[in-house]
Amino acid sequence: MQYTKAKSLFDGATVLHELAPLRVAGLTRCAGGDLAALLVPTDGGPADRGARLHVFDPEDTVLLSTEHTVRWTVHYRERSHGHSGCTSIELSAPYVVRGHWPYKTPHMVVTRLVEHHRTIVAVPVSFADLPGPGATREVTPEGGKVFYRRLNGGPGVLRTGDDVRSHLTHMQNVHDGEHRRQMRLPVHDPEISRCQLCVLHPYELTVLRVTVAESNYDIAVEDLPDCAYALGPEAAYRRVTGRPVAQPPRSAPRQSQADVLSFSSERH
Repeated sequence: MQYTKAKSLFDGATVLHELAPLRVAGLTRCAGGDLAALLVPTDGGPADRGARLHVFDPEDTVLLSTEHTVRWTVHYRERSHGHSGCTSIELSAPYVVRGHWPYKTPHMVVTRLVEHHRTIVAVPVSFADLPGPGATREVTPEGGKVFYRRLNGGPGVLRTGDDVRSHLTHMQNVHDGEHRRQMRLPVHDPEISRCQLCVLHPYELTVLRVTVAESNYDIAVEDLPDCAYALGPEAAYRRVTGRPVAQPPRSAPRQSQADVLSFSSERH
């Protein structure tokens, strides 16, 4: 998951809006400077089914439920040693890759430049849909990693459904023993009362199922992105999905949902 400003949203971004993962299918700027985003379900259905128009202030903070990252590693060896070699740590900035010391040292030979793509998808999961007791750690059909975590706070990685239940039960026990109130777990209903000593905001105990997909590609140094610093959310999305960089949203008067649906269909 990755927080960003609404002004940095882009077509194709997936946001966690009101605990639902929604894809940005159209963007336009309103006359007053607000950003109108057409949000559609991520299940691949028709773009107009379940579509909703949401107007963001450009400075609003939004949560990307799908995060893409791009990193590089440089593999090198000493020119006098034909078989032994070393690998750099993962580098995030293209200018650091281009200037990495093996490229500039006469007695070193760069044998490979590897680009690493990582896609992290976090979606809310109900307590009832967690893997049953004793279930082993999940993997995706493609071999990707699967784990669980809370929306905010708590351990960064809960490996199994049992780990989630154990963590929430511990919170319940601490709450009952120290705060002497009743708190229902899990919490998915935004109207349920909460203990403010245990949670800071209504969605904090929401459980997320996180999948991590990774892929690696050998590239030439000339294939690096034409930029100096680490790729931001949009640039990383375009790099991973192979899509061209989109033009900035055009300025337009405040529009209705029908207008934005039309605007989206024109662009796609």
